[in-house]
Amino acid sequence: MPTPALADALETLHRLLNRQWQDAPAGALSYSEFEYLRALHRMAGCGVQVFEEGPDAPDHGLHLQDLAAALSVSKASVSIAIARLEERGLVRRTPCFRDARAQHLFLTPAGQTAMLEAARRYDSLARTLSAQAPDLDGSALLKAVETLLTHR
Repeated sequence: MPTPALADALETLHRLLNRQWQDAPAGALSYSEFEYLRALHRMAGCGVQVFEEGPDAPDHGLHLQDLAAALSVSKASVSIAIARLEERGLVRRTPCFRDARAQHLFLTPAGQTAMLEAARRYDSLARTLSAQAPDLDGSALLKAVETLLTHR
């Protein structure tokens, strides 16, 4: 049974993380947008992917369904989010040459930059927490989070 102290600690952590997104400058990524870009970045091998297009291309990008599965959301949700990111020039979609129903997703250089800028919010929070609590064992927190992720 979770303790009230643990619930309070999780609520405080959530509030700290939420503030990182609320304090973002106008026009910056929302957390949801960051989550989609970060997933694309990680699934594409952690780099801006520039692939040849065409049926003989060596790689063909990621499908919407791959991203939906990675984020545990519906394909419709991914489609809406990707359309918004595409309008902002952060993602590029191309038709699949192997499956006419599918589209491939590519993180653009602008999307890569926006995602990395947003990721710095977490770096900033980690530095702040380390400065405020120098005795905090970051490796213990990391191990706890990894354990939780393997059991979800």
